[in-house]
Amino acid sequence: MSKKLSESKVRLSSILKPEERRDFTLAMLTDVLKTVFSSSISRTVVVSSDGDVRNISLKREVAFFPDTGDDLNSVLNQATEWCIRRGADEVLIFPTDVPLITRRDIDEIISLDSDERSVTISPSYSGGTNALIRRPPDIIPTCFGNQSFKKHVEEAPSTGAKIKNL
Repeated sequence: MSKKLSESKVRLSSILKPEERRDFTLAMLTDVLKTVFSSSISRTVVVSSDGDVRNISLKREVAFFPDTGDDLNSVLNQATEWCIRRGADEVLIFPTDVPLITRRDIDEIISLDSDERSVTISPSYSGGTNALIRRPPDIIPTCFGNQSFKKHVEEAPSTGAKIKNL
């Protein structure tokens, strides 16, 4: 379940009003989409329940998958299945609040995922997951949340996937 954009970036609430945090989040989305478009990613899907995010996505001719209100992992797994039905053989998931991500970062992640069955993971400083690429897309379920890096790593061996950490 995605939170309302006015509720995003709570750590900045002492210096930014809710509408400023919303605008900041939308600006980060726009920057990340520009970076994605400059990378070797062939198709992009944005997952959200927010109407402004939907409008930005459609304006940029990006596929939009509506957040159903379920928990984040359920929604991401539904979006993954949607991508598979449209021919995806691998899926990269990362949040849009990584404004410093570069084309080179994205292309490096993709280049590491050349094996037929693999899970490539970029951990966050807090034990979470900054990026997850899966080939095939449903080789493991998403496990975003507290200590998700460890959870993703633990899921992969039973599938025969090669695990690659960034």
